[in-house]
This record gives sequence, C-alpha cells and structure tokens, in this order.
Amino acid sequence: GIPVLTVRASKSGSGKGPGFSIIENTGRDISLDEIDVEGRSLRIGDFAKPEKFGPPPPQPEVGYANFGVNVLWRTDLRRTLTASPTTSGGSIFAATGAPGAGAATIVVIDASDGRIRSNVSGHLGEVISRPVASEDGRRLYAADVSGEVLVADTSTGSVLQTVNLGERITSALVLFPRGAGGARGLLAGTLSGRMHCLDSETLEQVWVNGDAHEMVPSCPLVVRGRVVYGSWDAHLHSIDAASGKQVWAWTGNDNFYYSPAGCVPCTDGDRVFSCSPDGTVSAVSLATGRCVWRENYDAWESLGISEDRKRL
Repeated sequence: GIPVLTVRASKSGSGKGPGFSIIENTGRDISLDEIDVEGRSLRIGDFAKPEKFGPPPPQPEVGYANFGVNVLWRTDLRRTLTASPTTSGGSIFAATGAPGAGAATIVVIDASDGRIRSNVSGHLGEVISRPVASEDGRRLYAADVSGEVLVADTSTGSVLQTVNLGERITSALVLFPRGAGGARGLLAGTLSGRMHCLDSETLEQVWVNGDAHEMVPSCPLVVRGRVVYGSWDAHLHSIDAASGKQVWAWTGNDNFYYSPAGCVPCTDGDRVFSCSPDGTVSAVSLATGRCVWRENYDAWESLGISEDRKRL
C-alpha cells in the first residue's frame, strides 16, 4: 500500500552532464520536477498521499531450500555482507557493514567450524570490493569506496599499512605473481576505469593504466602475463601485467548498456571468454584480441569454465 515514485537516472545518455530531480513534500501531496542538463524545469506531476496507510501485506517466512546439501555449520555475522566473501589459508574473509553508512568490518572466519577468528575494523569506510588474502591466509588486503587500501595481520586484526589511491575502488582485489623472488602485485579497478597495480609488501604503486573510460566493477583475470577485465566503456581490456601498458581492447557491441563489465572473464589459456547483457558469449584471442567466435545464448553476466577447460 505504499506509493512509489521512480525518477530517471541522473547521468545523461548524451554525455552532456547530469540532470536531477526535485521531490517536494507539500503536506497532502508530493510534487516531482525534473531538471535537465540545461537547467530547465519540467513538472512531472503532483501525487496525493493516502490519508492512512493500511497494514503491510503478510510476508513469507524467511527460509532456504536445501537440495540434499549437508550443512556443516552456519554463522550469523549480524551485519550486512557488502561484498562477496573470499577464502584462503583455511579462512573465510567477509566484508560487512551497513551500506551507505561506512565503517566496514572485515570478519575472519574459520572455514572448518564457522568460528570467528578475528576482525579488521575502524579503518575502512564502505567496502564493495571483494577483499583478498595471501595464500597462507596471514595477510588480508581490503579497500573501500573512498580509495583507501590496507593490509592487515589476520591473526590479530591489526593494520600493517595503508595507502589511498585518491579515487573510488570498485573492482574485486586480486593478488598475482609479479617477477622473480616471490614478489606479488595487488590489482584494484576504479570508478573512473583505471587499473592500479600496487606492490603487495609496500603498497607502493607499480603502474596505473587509464585506457578504460568507465567503471571497472568486476574481478580482473590474470593469465599468461596479461590482466584482462571488462569496463562500462563497452570494451574488454587486456594490459601487460608487468608494465601496465595496453595490449588490446575489444568490443562486440559498443552500446554502453551491453558492456561486458559485470562478467568475470574466464580462460582456457589461449582464449578469453566473456558475456554481456545482450545475451552473447564471446571468445577472444588472448594473444591478438580478435574475436574467435560469438554466439547468443541468452546469457547474462555469469560465466564459468570446467576443470578440463572444454566446457563453458
């Protein structure tokens, strides 16, 4: 019984700049005006508020379906999960918080029994990027939307080092081998489309690539010395993992709405596979960036590859 008003997105499709809406509560009515990019006002309408709201309709009891799964343990974190959990070294790492309220906590959970081992809190704002941990699970890397990146000791929850990239971090974080001597790089994609590579020990910047022109919201793929990721600029990008220089950029549909940004790409070692909201799955040569095949399977933004790398 609650009325809902929906307004258009503030971003202009023409690229001229944003517009906005004015919603005014006048007592008995709610008025809605739309202001375009030139500052002109358009009255959408006046909407009467009901004098009395009725009781909300009954909601089904919250539950889950068990398709023959043996539940070993369950842990209630009592906070909203704001990013996908990740696992390493026998632990599960979960970013929690209240969306829009900041003050994230990264909870470290024992994967064998669900016991909370430690947590990292008080250092990050809102976290939407999936965190990542070292292979032994002892060092945790996390980032928030303000651009803050930290590395923490998972046994104590103490923060070892922080750095701020100066822009909003939107992609999942990825650790990858970088050169000899066990050096590792930490990848972070941003709202502006930049891909940052930091040294995992010092958090010093190794390189930054700005060839993508829109947000990188997904998880970068590292394969054969390349970093491959989708952006909302409608392209799949491949850059050199050592230097950060672009190797190729490919698109099968240059429409913003059909960007391969939401899909985590996968690979058989020679081709990169991705799908987009236009329903298509594309196979692109890792070496050249040329399309090998492209078919419409009414797909969306989820794609995986079998262990033998023969089936998608």
